[in-house]
Amino acid sequence: MIYSKSMQFLFVLFVSTGLYAQTSDSSQTTPASNDRPASVSYMDDKQLAKSVRAALRQGKRLGYNLSNVRVRSNGGVVTLTGAVPAQSDVIGATSVTQAVPGVASVDNRLIVRVPLNRYGGQ
Repeated sequence: MIYSKSMQFLFVLFVSTGLYAQTSDSSQTTPASNDRPASVSYMDDKQLAKSVRAALRQGKRLGYNLSNVRVRSNGGVVTLTGAVPAQSDVIGATSVTQAVPGVASVDNRLIVRVPLNRYGGQ
């Protein structure tokens, strides 16, 4: 009899603790993706990435070598990855990307990799 009373108590305690945890967590129903202000509207990620790629192609006219730059977009944040031949190309990629409408910020992860000549030198 004592054993069953103890088990009932533990069962009630366990269930009530689980219910409390669920109710306290459910008060935070706002997911992280809804943390954006309602007044800010971002373009569709695919369309934004496409616009940035087009702008980077136009960067060639400005003297930048941005042909090996990969673009990803997530909620207005554009990530640039890849390798470019000069530091000026890294800076140029950032400025060209920031000028595209809909870009909230740029995460520039480009690296400078100097191309080698056919003899192994720079």
